[in-house]
Amino acid sequence: YGSPNMTNGATTYANALTQEVYDTDGYHDNSTNNSRITIPSGKGGFYQVNIIATIDNASATPGFYNVFMRKNGSGTYAIADGAQVRMNNPANGSNAIINASAVVSAVATDYFEVMVRTDNGSGTANSTVSFMMNLVVV
Repeated sequence: YGSPNMTNGATTYANALTQEVYDTDGYHDNSTNNSRITIPSGKGGFYQVNIIATIDNASATPGFYNVFMRKNGSGTYAIADGAQVRMNNPANGSNAIINASAVVSAVATDYFEVMVRTDNGSGTANSTVSFMMNLVVV
């Protein structure tokens, strides 16, 4: 999981995953391409993907906050338009949770990233993003 700041509107970026809870087969590296979960050799199949983002809008202006998944560096994948929340009147300490899941097909060397974006024009929204993939069918 990672803790990106969503800042200053209309920028989409990959969420750096700086910490791991479980990584049983080397899907992730905390230092090299740390925004990616890469499918290892022999681990292709169908994966249950879960993304949970907690957004603390305390210092940001009203706006939309998007979280979506990208496969192999392009487009959105599996979660049609991503998951989105609008915070109209953020107060100090207000927050929102975005929860999205999907089943995706993957082969060895495919990689997935969580992308985050906000359309607010100023301020900073702190967030915590958890990204989980579980192999369900080989």
